[in-house]
Amino acid sequence: MKKRTKIILTSALTVTGLLVAAGGYWAYKTFVPQETPVDKNATVSSNYYQAINKKWLEKAEIPSDQPANSVVYELGEEVKERLKGDVKNLASEKEKSSIEGMDDFISYYQQGSDFKQREKDGLDPLKPYLKEIEDLKDLDDLAAKAADWQRRGLSLPFGFDISVNVENTNQKQIHLSTPSTFLPDTSYYQDENAKKSMMQPVEQAAQKALQLLGYSEKDSQRIVKEALDIDAEIAKYALSSEEASEIKKQVHPKTVEEINSYSDTFKFSEIIHAYLGQEVDQVNIPNPKYYENFAKVVNDKNFAKLKSWMLVRQAGAASNLLTDQYRLVYAEINKAWQGTKEASSKEDDVYSQTTTVFADSLSLYYGQKYFGQEAKEKVAQMVDSIKTVYRERLLKNDWLSEETKQEAVKKLDSMILRIGYPDKIQEETKVLKTDSQKNFFENTIAMSTAKNQYAIDHFSEPVDKTQWSMPSFDINAYYSQIDNSINFPAGILQAPFFDAEQDMEKNYGGIGMVIGHEMTHAFDSNGAEFDEEGNMKNWWTKADKKAFEEKTAAVAKQWDGLEIYGGKVNGKLTVTENVADAGGLSATLEVVKKENPKADLKLYFENYANIWRNKSSLQFNQMLLKIDVHAPAELRVNQQLKNIQAFYDTYPEIKKGDAMYLDPDKRVSVW
Repeated sequence: MKKRTKIILTSALTVTGLLVAAGGYWAYKTFVPQETPVDKNATVSSNYYQAINKKWLEKAEIPSDQPANSVVYELGEEVKERLKGDVKNLASEKEKSSIEGMDDFISYYQQGSDFKQREKDGLDPLKPYLKEIEDLKDLDDLAAKAADWQRRGLSLPFGFDISVNVENTNQKQIHLSTPSTFLPDTSYYQDENAKKSMMQPVEQAAQKALQLLGYSEKDSQRIVKEALDIDAEIAKYALSSEEASEIKKQVHPKTVEEINSYSDTFKFSEIIHAYLGQEVDQVNIPNPKYYENFAKVVNDKNFAKLKSWMLVRQAGAASNLLTDQYRLVYAEINKAWQGTKEASSKEDDVYSQTTTVFADSLSLYYGQKYFGQEAKEKVAQMVDSIKTVYRERLLKNDWLSEETKQEAVKKLDSMILRIGYPDKIQEETKVLKTDSQKNFFENTIAMSTAKNQYAIDHFSEPVDKTQWSMPSFDINAYYSQIDNSINFPAGILQAPFFDAEQDMEKNYGGIGMVIGHEMTHAFDSNGAEFDEEGNMKNWWTKADKKAFEEKTAAVAKQWDGLEIYGGKVNGKLTVTENVADAGGLSATLEVVKKENPKADLKLYFENYANIWRNKSSLQFNQMLLKIDVHAPAELRVNQQLKNIQAFYDTYPEIKKGDAMYLDPDKRVSVW
């Protein structure tokens, strides 16, 4: 699913960005959007986040096509408008770019923006794909076509991705993956009322879409009902958001014999061989539970329902590539789930689609045009200062053995730093070509197929660890376990996160904290499983690992069940991000004090609150409590600061009994 609304600061195994997309939480009996309440009487003692951001929270409006407004959104809109202007100039040849892929990007963007032609093409481009599904004879027929369908992106009740072997991250590996469910988390399926309410907009949209595609009302209802039956079966064995947040629990190498034992009809090793053109000795299965029950979902008895499920999935996958009427049918789902008042514009959808496909080329373009050397050098200096303090803190640590301390320092010193933008185009980007003889839908499919084929052709080659996992124009940052790197795209290196003219304290409360946050991901409960080269390998003594797990468990316990927005925080789901926030704060506060013993820490804490200012629909906030590894922005400020003595020293008016006060014996920290 395309990422639109984002939430900042996360770690990633291969690529996870700062920002999370849409899904939704159906909390009410109506679709009426409801804003999160603002406490107009908030003080630093009662609610620091709302007190510092009070003026912004009172005046800010949530855009009608968005579930939230935030610093990240505002900066993203500025970047988008800047790039839209650039695209217009490039298309009219007022500006030229020699960057590989930019000409094809402009052609693709223009094709997507030719709404008159797209209306003329109608829904016909999708129909041959649906007919392929309709024409399936039986499971044997599906098994025979599976490799080709995987390459071309047709819906299947399983998938195999070319990913990284986490035990040797220089090597690639096939991952046998589980299809996603229609709802954003398995918890919705466990509450019948929530499931029914959440499914209503999905069911209605799917039925309307099928009718637009020429299916009768009766057939549309039947197909969707059958699809929902299969989805419910898949959900029984799918990973929850909490389960999916733990990397080590998704590492299950299996032999060829083991994966073939899951089904009598689908010999997965043969399908993978047909896809790759070579045999593999081992496959990773992130979710063995699904494949151990594969025959309960995919069997001859369910074959007709399975075809219906594939039809509904395929129809939905093309929602933003065809006519505007078709796009708006599916937009009703996000309106309901996220509490938005209207769908995003077709122009914005084209921008999102095309910049995602050509993100690599546009990333180099944006970085070269808008990112300055001065900013890069200043941020690099901040990274050095934070790393120095982090190293000192590790060596002074009082709960680690000397052996583990040295391993931790080795990992810290080996950490790769990337700032701004990549210095070259990825080779796989060069296969993306816009064919003037194809329509927008066909070009999208062709480019996706070309990228898949490139990955296949280069499967045996070592992993290229120099690649960025997000574009320079993203308002984001990330840590990557597979190469032990911290990465800061140009987009986030602007106020209030960073400004060369801004107070030192503000910069450290902004981008400095982000740097420390990403650095700490190397030592959170996921990062701790990987060594300095990015391989999943234990580098802890048994006693130290136990002590670490006890400390992270204490963090999870403190956060678990915190009430906000009519829901509760999941401490286990959010533990890695909460540990990273805490580590980023503690390290950067120490840097600030070292650089200026008389530093005004109010500037630091206030800017920390500023970068998280966010105004969202209540539905969206409640949805995020279910699926997001980040805690709500308000708690990322208030709950984190309650654990820091320097915060109380800076604001002596906060006393025992105040909402912002936490007894010293209840405060927690890891690093």
